[in-house]
Amino acid sequence: MSKEKFYLLLISGLLLSNIALIVFAFLKPGHKHDRDHDRPRNIVIERLELDPQQIQKYDVLIHDHRKKIKESDKQIHRLKNELYQLLADSVLSEEKKNSLIQMIHQNQEEVEHTHFLHFLDIKALCKPEQIPEFNKLAKEISNIFAPPQPHRK
Repeated sequence: MSKEKFYLLLISGLLLSNIALIVFAFLKPGHKHDRDHDRPRNIVIERLELDPQQIQKYDVLIHDHRKKIKESDKQIHRLKNELYQLLADSVLSEEKKNSLIQMIHQNQEEVEHTHFLHFLDIKALCKPEQIPEFNKLAKEISNIFAPPQPHRK
């Protein structure tokens, strides 16, 4: 076998193994990100013992809620970028800085209000016999819906 054929086979093999690794890592069902994303949803469904109709309504609530939060997060990010751009100015405008911080605060307040209304909507889905479990769940909401913490060594 010539050196050219050997190198061609070696490169082809490496290329195919990299493609297989990428497909396996990112396209496999139950990817870690997907599990983390659906973890709170599944906890609520299990704890409240939602029936199929409730789950369908809950999924619509989740979709709407995520859309609202995503928009608010984009707005907060934009405002923070604008705030930190002030650091590059030769003269810091206290008025502009305070105004941007106030707008960030208002947007964050809106996010919390949106979260609270979302949980009221979930409560409204519950049947009377599910309300006691919802009340127990309400005490754990901040832990259940907190973003996953990175693992520390």
